[in-house]
Amino acid sequence: MEYLATFYTHFAAQTFARKLKKMGLPGKMMPTPRSVSASCGSCVTFQPEGDFLPLLVEDTEAVYVRGDKGYERLWLHQD
Repeated sequence: MEYLATFYTHFAAQTFARKLKKMGLPGKMMPTPRSVSASCGSCVTFQPEGDFLPLLVEDTEAVYVRGDKGYERLWLHQD
């Protein structure tokens, strides 16, 4: 299953992508689809091996899952 994480800052997206790489998990930075968010313009697609919550970094805005009808939000940052 493919997930997509959006971030409040470009630095947070880079940090998350590096974290995934260090853990040996597939992840790819890319421009954020406009249908999802426009916060910082960068997102990371990834495929976690279990719960994604422990993977998230500070300044993560939301996490979506890709389905047949586009992206469905699974998690949203709450202050």
